[in-house]
Amino acid sequence: MATSFRYGHGGSYKSACAVWFDLLPALREGRICITNIHGMQPLEVIEQRLGEKFPDTARLIRISSRNPEGFELWKYFFCWAPIGAFILIDECQQIFSVNAGFKMANIHKRPFTDFEPHLPEGFSELFHSRWLTIDTSSLDNGEIDDCQRTRFDEQGRIIYPENFNNAFMEHRHYNWDIVLLTPDFAQIPKELKGVAELAKQHKGKDGIFFSNRKPRILEHDPTRTVTKPSKDDVVYNLKVPLDVHLLYASTVTGQITKSGLGKNIFLNPKFLAAMALVVLSFGYLVYALIGMVSDSETTTAEGTQLHQTSQQSGVSTSQGQARPGQISSPGSVMGSSGSGCTGSGCGNESYHDVGTVPAWFPLANSESIYVSAVERWHKATSIHVNVHFEVVTPRGVTYLDDGFLNKLGVKMEYLDDCLVQLSRGASNFYVTCSPYEQYAQRQEQDIELKPVGGLFSGDET
Repeated sequence: MATSFRYGHGGSYKSACAVWFDLLPALREGRICITNIHGMQPLEVIEQRLGEKFPDTARLIRISSRNPEGFELWKYFFCWAPIGAFILIDECQQIFSVNAGFKMANIHKRPFTDFEPHLPEGFSELFHSRWLTIDTSSLDNGEIDDCQRTRFDEQGRIIYPENFNNAFMEHRHYNWDIVLLTPDFAQIPKELKGVAELAKQHKGKDGIFFSNRKPRILEHDPTRTVTKPSKDDVVYNLKVPLDVHLLYASTVTGQITKSGLGKNIFLNPKFLAAMALVVLSFGYLVYALIGMVSDSETTTAEGTQLHQTSQQSGVSTSQGQARPGQISSPGSVMGSSGSGCTGSGCGNESYHDVGTVPAWFPLANSESIYVSAVERWHKATSIHVNVHFEVVTPRGVTYLDDGFLNKLGVKMEYLDDCLVQLSRGASNFYVTCSPYEQYAQRQEQDIELKPVGGLFSGDET
């Protein structure tokens, strides 16, 4: 048996939660339920609408507090509430608040007969049927004090509380479960908060489309004022079914209402600006990735095409060299077909064998030129390449890059990491990577290893 509060702004579903999750289970248990919830349907109508039958002991007593007689009844509820009743009091601040003129010290017990005329027909029989008598002669010694008095009257019935304060302090002795609803928890007297077991703060989230009819509920100690949840508090969202309105009407007009002033975060300018920034950033990232992939594919396609062209040129050149009587010395200029032909059938451009250095190359007496390194810079929309060359001359090896050659009038076209084309005017030739590494590996394999011992013993075996 417990006392609890549900509080929150209008439209936070505190009444709906109390009816569906507190009162309805009590009816299904066959208890007597007393409430002042406005628009509550009779028990027979609820059974018909829900399509279920409550136990025969279930009763639903509806007493409005919005008239003088009902207001008086609720101030003195502890004088007429049956033993074991479930009590649900809506808008409790209108009854038990100092602002409503309520003074707890002035509320003392009055006889049941004072309220009987204002109670529903047949309520007296229900009240007395639960106010059971016991055989006082069979009481345990612990139930009788030294003055030979007990908690029971002359008829063996439990004595009702002497005043309002005792009613809340000792509600469990009468098997009362009390749930109080209010939009303003601050108006509730601290004496009521002190005896309560739990307070549930309701906050409607109808401003967010996926939280419709799912209020946030914060459970906390009733004696503590809460603005933010602490580590000891319990916070959860509770889905309120529409079927709850088969039991009661949430407003005087009978319309189903919800919180109309809830903040919709999707309409917040800061949220919209943040989302726009995220979308723009994502779009720019996709655009940059597409640009990088496109540039890479274009470069690869061009390199493959030119590489195939160079292979065809090399085949033609080798065929031209294989012809009897044809001699191709280093530095010589071949026709575009590689056959050394002249006349209208041959092209005007000149090509050289791969690895040969033409006479027009700026470095005099260059024996060979190779690609030694390739630098690559990736930018948002382009890729920059810088190629370094190794030039072998009789005086030694020289290293230079395409920028140096460009200043000397030699243009470079990058085809692959191991294949570039250098041109000057109508003449051009191809440069590949150095074969030095493979040659060095062959040299290492040709070294003959001999046993060390043979060096000292003179034995050649």
